[in-house]
Amino acid sequence: MVRALALELAPQGLTVNALAPGFVPTDATAALHADQKFSERIAGRAPLGRWGEASELVGPAVVLASAAAAYITGHMLTVDGGLTCALSWGAGGTCVAARTCSEMESQPSRLVPRLGGVLETSLYVADLERARAFYQHVFGLEAFFRDSRMCALGVVPGQVLLLFAHGTTGSPAPVPGGFIPPHGAIGAAHLCFAIPAGELTAWEAHLARHGLDIESRIAWQRGSTSLYFRDPDGNSLEVATPGLWPNF
Repeated sequence: MVRALALELAPQGLTVNALAPGFVPTDATAALHADQKFSERIAGRAPLGRWGEASELVGPAVVLASAAAAYITGHMLTVDGGLTCALSWGAGGTCVAARTCSEMESQPSRLVPRLGGVLETSLYVADLERARAFYQHVFGLEAFFRDSRMCALGVVPGQVLLLFAHGTTGSPAPVPGGFIPPHGAIGAAHLCFAIPAGELTAWEAHLARHGLDIESRIAWQRGSTSLYFRDPDGNSLEVATPGLWPNF
């Protein structure tokens, strides 16, 4: 959401940044802080060896709100005593934000290796050329690769939409260096594209120009709006403005 708002408001000369606090004693975290085992685990994982203090968020907030940060936008400043760094690089233990101490004690301690995002999403289509044309014309996606079996389309940096022709993925697919295991799906799938808040009206007009009916429009409680429509294979497509999920 921070990045989406930063892109939307930058032409108006506005910057959008956010603070990402680590474990800090507050009313919301009182129960976790009072749990001695949990509290000690957090302190033990953080390179600085302790929980943070609410007052330690003031300085970073002042910097981001000051003229000193005039050329910073779309940035998430993590203030967690190095905990994120430790979890990312293997400094012992497991990420415990959503677990109780009893749950952690019952499971082997390990780190979750870092994720960079969802790289590929797949849809299975009856007519590969028809599907390729639809996604290129309606969404402006770039074709990276195409053969009789599949088409790879670039969405944004680091995200790729794969279109597979029905009936071509049930057997291993040999490739240089190995093979791709069988996969597939039956029935209508769902795919959601993120759009800036200010682009919603433009998308409604764009879909109308392509003769695509809006099947459903939802105003979510977080403030996001979703438009649902169908591709030529009946897959349910969605475009959604920021606020749909806590991370967007």
